Amino acid sequence: MKKLSFLALAAVGLLFGACSDSNVDEQSPSNWDGEGDGFISLSINLPTTPTSTRAANDNYDDGTTNEYNVQDAALLLFTGASESEATLMSAQPLALPFPEKDDDDTETPADNITTSYQAVAKVSGTISGNLYALVVLNYKQVLTVTGGTATIVGGTTPVTTLASIQSTAANIVPGNDVFTNKGTNTTSNYFFMTNALLQNLETGTPATDHTSTEQAKTTDAPEAGNIQTLALVDQNKIYRTEEEAKANPATDVYVERAVAKATLTYDATSAATIQGNTGGQAALNVSGVEWAIDNIEPASFIVRNPGDNAYIAYSSEAFGTDNVYRFVGDKAMGKTATLHNYFTPVYRHYWAIDPVYDVANASRTAAQALLPAPKYVSTSTPLYCNENTFNVANQKYESTTRAVIKVTTDGGTFYTVNGGQTRYNEANAKTYLVTDIVENDNFQTKIKGCLLSGHSYTFSASSIKPTYAVDDATAQVTISSITVGDDITATDFDMSAIAALNFTDEVDAANANFKVLKYTDGVVYYEARFQHFANTYYEMSTTTPTAAGALAAGDLAPWNFWETTKPSGTNAYPGNAKTAEENYLGRWGMVRNNWYDVTVSAFKKLGSPVDPTGHVDNPGTPDDSVEDYISVKIHVLSWAKRTQQWIL
Repeated sequence: MKKLSFLALAAVGLLFGACSDSNVDEQSPSNWDGEGDGFISLSINLPTTPTSTRAANDNYDDGTTNEYNVQDAALLLFTGASESEATLMSAQPLALPFPEKDDDDTETPADNITTSYQAVAKVSGTISGNLYALVVLNYKQVLTVTGGTATIVGGTTPVTTLASIQSTAANIVPGNDVFTNKGTNTTSNYFFMTNALLQNLETGTPATDHTSTEQAKTTDAPEAGNIQTLALVDQNKIYRTEEEAKANPATDVYVERAVAKATLTYDATSAATIQGNTGGQAALNVSGVEWAIDNIEPASFIVRNPGDNAYIAYSSEAFGTDNVYRFVGDKAMGKTATLHNYFTPVYRHYWAIDPVYDVANASRTAAQALLPAPKYVSTSTPLYCNENTFNVANQKYESTTRAVIKVTTDGGTFYTVNGGQTRYNEANAKTYLVTDIVENDNFQTKIKGCLLSGHSYTFSASSIKPTYAVDDATAQVTISSITVGDDITATDFDMSAIAALNFTDEVDAANANFKVLKYTDGVVYYEARFQHFANTYYEMSTTTPTAAGALAAGDLAPWNFWETTKPSGTNAYPGNAKTAEENYLGRWGMVRNNWYDVTVSAFKKLGSPVDPTGHVDNPGTPDDSVEDYISVKIHVLSWAKRTQQWIL
């Protein structure tokens, strides 16, 4: 089957938008009377990237060509008094038109932005109340659509309601053949897409120009009831013939990709070395950077699930009475969307729940293979993962998806002691362990107790012969056992008494007192957890943070500036005039159809000597206990793109 490649606005993946009615047949159309088959058309529009001056939610980017590939489509029609009450009326494949070929006989080349398509669908059966549409693209590895019904792949129970598909979890990461419809083309990904979650701000008064540098404000807070997933179909535009339907589109459907995207680059100038070394040592030169996504949520709901969405009205108290409702975009997607009411501006929604949203210690999956991270002037190869969200109580290391970053340096193998930044060669690093044993009072007492009468002994590093071990999991160098040195002989000692001595306690004490780490071949690892609404780079880079500065930097859930103690260890996120959820929900995490673009601006200190993939140290630590090892900016585009910068 041919594929339809959409190359345009990635803000919501694809936009099924309304067309003008100027092409309506001059003769009066024949509306469907409920008997036999009726026809509706979906007008598919792909607008150019909208102008937006904000650096926060509605920051758009087109992405790459293959992210628009559409190989097949299906339409699920629901009917009922409301979205929550509607039941499946019918399910059918959609026959999408394909673009004309260029002179070079290729379809939808990168320089040909296709902006309008239409699809026609049948309507048959009894409509009880409203008629709603759910579009699924690249669906064949997700849903089986046949005989007017839809069944989730791997299951046997047909889809009956939106909730039945909105609460079903599966792995939808591209590259997993269960959830990407590749067909015979194994080199291209066809992203599963479905209706985007939208909000129409019915109860408030949106900003009139939608170009303010501030988040759009409403007189009244947006409400959960304003959110809708299914597209409302205009029943007055159901016709007896396909031709009439084509001339009168019955609905718009906005769709989005069901995965999150991440890219990573590093600054070739400020991140060219690892800084922070002491003792007059030269900085380590960075010769290469690789990265991968780690601690990935293994499953995602098929259709975005808003959950208990009272959070839509949350605004950080850092913004005072000038409410900034971070879960709703401020850039209107259009003024012809059929959401709740016809011709109502609609706005993107920026949160969801995942299958383990409020589950502590939920399992996450390990990183994908490392790939090169280019210098910031280059384009990074994207990686994709399931969305991963959590409530504030679970806003911790163990829950949060992260980038694992491998840095190769020119330093060769070196060692550190007790987390310091001074680099040692092997002999000098091990001296700390040996010296600790030799100077241990218990050790000296034991040895002196074996001296022959009238003899004395002066302790030195040669008093013991250590056997060393290196733990592959931690890179820690330890003394596993010791024997006495060659200068402890029968001339001065009772050797049978020496042989009976046990030095386990002294060895354990040395290993506890001095943590010696081995950096094999000069390789250093870092991690950067993905932020959603936070901008910790801004928060750490200024001594006088302000609400206005946070907002301008895209920090929509800023750390409240009057709170001097950030959460650490088992400390919870604090609240003040508002709850911790109102202030901090969404600072960390990844949401589908958002692009998290990470720029490493500096490596400030030595990181870990071992690959942390698949293992989270200090899992209960709150995400805001940020160690100042890297400087990273994370930008999020409304693909959405969230660009993040870290100092590592």
